[in-house]
Amino acid sequence: MNVEFCAAAAYTTAVALIQKHTGPDIKAGIATLLESRDTYKREESTGGKNCSEAINRAIKTLQVRRGGVAAQFGRRGGGGVC
Repeated sequence: MNVEFCAAAAYTTAVALIQKHTGPDIKAGIATLLESRDTYKREESTGGKNCSEAINRAIKTLQVRRGGVAAQFGRRGGGGVC
């Protein structure tokens, strides 16, 4: 499992946005987490919050809201490259 950290305050803000369950809020929450993660790495901060799980859940929520990748391309199951 991938473990990435971000500032705890940014994590709290982002999760609150994601929990609103609207597309723009979820995207804003993801952006907040990614920006905070990058800043955390760049500044070599300590004491952060693991944001990997929150990012993954938010992305999956967006995918489900859009009907998933298979639905976007009119495929059911199977997968593979066209």
